[in-house]
Amino acid sequence: MADYALYDVMVETYSPLHIGSGETLLKEYDYAVYEGRTWRLNLDVLFEEKGTDPQTIARLSRVPPAQLLRPQDYVEGSPLFLYVLRGEPRALEAGAQLQEQIKDAWHRPYLPGSSLKGALRTAILWEAVQRKGAHLRVEDLGNNPKFAAQRIEWAFMGADPNHDLLRALQVGDSEPLGTDCLMLANAQVIGGRTQRGAPIEVEAIRPRTTFSLRLKVDTALFSDWARRHGLRLDGAALLEDLPGIVQRFSKERIQASLGWYQRHAPDLVGFYQSRMREQVPGVCFVQLGWAGGWDSKTLGATLQRDPVLWGEILRRYRLGRGRGSPQVAFPSTRRLIVRDGKEAAPFGWVRLTFTRRER
Repeated sequence: MADYALYDVMVETYSPLHIGSGETLLKEYDYAVYEGRTWRLNLDVLFEEKGTDPQTIARLSRVPPAQLLRPQDYVEGSPLFLYVLRGEPRALEAGAQLQEQIKDAWHRPYLPGSSLKGALRTAILWEAVQRKGAHLRVEDLGNNPKFAAQRIEWAFMGADPNHDLLRALQVGDSEPLGTDCLMLANAQVIGGRTQRGAPIEVEAIRPRTTFSLRLKVDTALFSDWARRHGLRLDGAALLEDLPGIVQRFSKERIQASLGWYQRHAPDLVGFYQSRMREQVPGVCFVQLGWAGGWDSKTLGATLQRDPVLWGEILRRYRLGRGRGSPQVAFPSTRRLIVRDGKEAAPFGWVRLTFTRRER
């Protein structure tokens, strides 16, 4: 009997995907805007070519690097630029911020396996709670909002990294892609008391971009051999149907949030209804990365089924600034892509296709 199962996973973006590198790019220092496109500066080359004479070196101490460029320098493929994005940020002033997409050392975008594994972990925990019919209590939650679900995770997934169920789930990084899959996305917080928040500019992966990666389930960790060596992992059945688990989790999320979209972003209701219909064996939809929101990383609607429990959670963690009630939908805002003043798309929805690999 095989002691592990291998899957090839195809990840196709259905809406722009932003997974941040942790770096903030500054206008005219890290990127320039010219003729409707955003040009990421290659500062090493720029300084080498433009900063050779004493006059220019002195000027560099007073002006941003992009001001050294002339109109004729803006040529796609020029070594002065790392890459070029279609579109431009709404913020025009020097020093305006753009959140960078994660890339490898050669500036090639890729999908980190940790991002996908985190989304799978949330769905698996949700499924475990459903299967056991557990009645959650506020006493089951920790006092620190950042680690509120830790006790629940210990109960269903394992109490430490060595005995965690997802020790048996290994998700690799994808192969990198070229920078032509990148876009500039203008985001905004929609809903809440102000209805529209300040604009946020991010690099993102274009819709209909495909990543390929490998996923491994180490079934040996559930074997008699593992038990003889003191490793007793529970929940092997939760790793046998990952597409089905993710389908059910995402379906509940979408159903719970459709009312919000009907009120605040009706043009996007059709997008979510389409994701609900596209359910086939071995295929599922899940939201990854930035802007997934509170419900993409928690038990979400499961916590809201009991109005008493939900009211206690709202007050305990001051969700909605502590003024929420069990009758008010939470979260009350979403980060969405805005184009021409209208809500154009959500962030981060991808389609996963699992193919069992024969060794």
